[in-house]
Amino acid sequence: MSPVFQNPPYLQLREGESLEGNDRFEGLIPDILTELCDGGHLSCNYELLLVVDGKYGTRDLSTGMWDGMVGEVQENVRLIQGRG
Repeated sequence: MSPVFQNPPYLQLREGESLEGNDRFEGLIPDILTELCDGGHLSCNYELLLVVDGKYGTRDLSTGMWDGMVGEVQENVRLIQGRG
């Protein structure tokens, strides 16, 4: 599972459709992942999930904790398992 942001034309939710999982997304990033993982170039599985709070991540200097995408990875809410 990899946290992501909507950022057209790289990644965006498909509008007006009721889809689940990775099928909810369109753009360059899903196209590349589909070609690499589903096209047989790499042996990998992936799941794209929107970042819950919509932030990349900032560190709270008093606690040392992060929010956003960085915080989700840090807290194992989202896992990045392998990179192509």
